[in-house]
Amino acid sequence: MQAHGSGGAMIKKAVLMVMSIVVSLVYPISALAYSGSGDGSVGSPYLISTCDELQEMRDNLDANYRLTDDINCNLVGLTWEPIGFDTGFPFTGTFDGDNYTIYNLAYSGGMYAGLFGNVFEATLKNVTLASANITSTGMVGVLAGTTLDSTIQNVNVSNSVVYSELNAGGLVGILQSTTLSDSAAYNTYVSGRSPASFGNQLGGLVGVSIGSTIDRVSSSGGAVTPNSEALGSSNRFGGLIGSSISDVISDSYSAVEVSGDDNIGGFIGFASSTAATRSYASGDVSGNTNVGGLVGYGALTGIDHSFATGATSNSGDNTIGGVIGHADGAGATTTGSTWDVTRTGQTDCVGLDDTISVHPVCSGVNVSNADSSYFFNNISNTPFDQWDFDTVWQTTTDLPILITTPDRADNVSVVRTATTLGVRWGVPATTGGSAITSYDLKYRPSGAVTSTVVLGLPANNPSQYTISGLSPDTEYTVELRAHNDRGAGIWTGFITTTLAPAIIPPTTTTGPAKTISPVDDTQVTEEMTPIETPDATTDIATTQAPQTAQADATDEAGTTSSLTPILITIGVIVGLAILIWIIRLLKSRSS
Repeated sequence: MQAHGSGGAMIKKAVLMVMSIVVSLVYPISALAYSGSGDGSVGSPYLISTCDELQEMRDNLDANYRLTDDINCNLVGLTWEPIGFDTGFPFTGTFDGDNYTIYNLAYSGGMYAGLFGNVFEATLKNVTLASANITSTGMVGVLAGTTLDSTIQNVNVSNSVVYSELNAGGLVGILQSTTLSDSAAYNTYVSGRSPASFGNQLGGLVGVSIGSTIDRVSSSGGAVTPNSEALGSSNRFGGLIGSSISDVISDSYSAVEVSGDDNIGGFIGFASSTAATRSYASGDVSGNTNVGGLVGYGALTGIDHSFATGATSNSGDNTIGGVIGHADGAGATTTGSTWDVTRTGQTDCVGLDDTISVHPVCSGVNVSNADSSYFFNNISNTPFDQWDFDTVWQTTTDLPILITTPDRADNVSVVRTATTLGVRWGVPATTGGSAITSYDLKYRPSGAVTSTVVLGLPANNPSQYTISGLSPDTEYTVELRAHNDRGAGIWTGFITTTLAPAIIPPTTTTGPAKTISPVDDTQVTEEMTPIETPDATTDIATTQAPQTAQADATDEAGTTSSLTPILITIGVIVGLAILIWIIRLLKSRSS
């Protein structure tokens, strides 16, 4: 009986072992790590189409991710938690927004706040964050609280609100040893207050930047301000960057209102060992001390071929200037820089100059409003004689702005039959200041995971492309984006239409001859508009064969389902073999 009992126990253990083998074969642990498609590798990134999937990035911080759709995070029951939530658990992977938009991201609390909390040796690119509201006591940015040794490219923030008691920027709270390029904040409001023993560092784009390379970035249409609470000391507010230390900044601008206490600049609030080249500030600036149209306080800082035009004021002391409010004893220099005397209201380039040897020198223009259009389209004037108006800057009826990627395709219409979909569209309302070079188109049945991408459609006006081989009476979604010399623009958002029903041939019957009218297979033309997305604008614009076509994503669910019967069969066979061996072993021992 004892031997029998022991044998029974062994059989039970064997059964459990077999079950575990079957489960591990059918449901690998790696497949449970992420609910969406992809495996997180460079070649097959995790594909994100919902805010819930976006939140799952917290579970695998070193993987690769890509958006496949616009995302609305204003969902009932969803509480956002930043990805890479502190310095011990940073995000170290790659996030590619593929020129889609994340709407309505909201978060309050924590020391590291934003879409990402803490980022280290990561790449973040090609995404717009719209209508976000981020609040924290620490490091705050709509994209990230802090970044270190990372790359940020083509990331935009619009119509958002950021608040912090320490360091906050429209895009990033603290940017350290990071390359930031081709990014912007639009209509974004950054505010904060100073606790008794600390100071705020606030910027329209970045709160604090240390040892970073910053190129072709901007902030416009918003404001950098304290809230209604009294400010403490050591504040550093800037239209682009609050505090900049050992940075290299080029071809950038700020057009936001900046107000505060001390170290207030239209472009940078506090600058130390920083070089700023071919940049400007046009927003109004006000404070109490160290107030400058471009830089509030500068030490060991060089300003090259840059300018300021915004109204600049302080409480009445001498630390205010059209370009620099206070150039301290460590020295600050200017080369080929200027300011608008009438618009800034300042007659001096530098307010307080206590440099030791080399003094900042710059030129005032538009004295007594004699040349109000000096900076408007006059690209031969100083400092524009050193600017690139072919590939970097574009002229407008006002101040120059950066050449950017295109807006959405415009005037989209379709012609549909039972099996084809002809798509027609026009040039984007905003081309980004550079001619459209090509278009991409992608389509899929509504609800499907896989999209077919058609690349390199030629830049005609209007443009058109016919998709063939489709299924009758089926709803399809189509997306478009334009390219210019700066790169790919944003996708239109889903354009949805249903194909005509299939043509049913007439049936033949015996009996008297009769005439059967042919089925009407005429094409149906309709004007199409993208499906509305929160706060989205509908503004993007070819007839030739595409250069390439490729699948946008693989359907992992289909692959898994096709393999499941095979895996189950293998598991059962292995399990039966083990069971037979154990039973024979037990019988030989009992005999």
